[in-house]
Amino acid sequence: MVHRFRCVGEAEDGTPCGGEGPESSDFATAQKWPAEHLRDEQGHRSYEHVARTPWLMVPKEEP
Repeated sequence: MVHRFRCVGEAEDGTPCGGEGPESSDFATAQKWPAEHLRDEQGHRSYEHVARTPWLMVPKEEP
């Protein structure tokens, strides 16, 4: 699983921030980015956790 955090706060003009931290397979490492972003952007307090789980499907018979 790969983790990333995305800022869902808004800039002063009302536009979405959309800032994203780096992807990491370690949740604790990915979780550091929101704190760093909040330090730079005091009003940006809402984030979403984006998790990507690679999934491979193999057919019973190769075409």
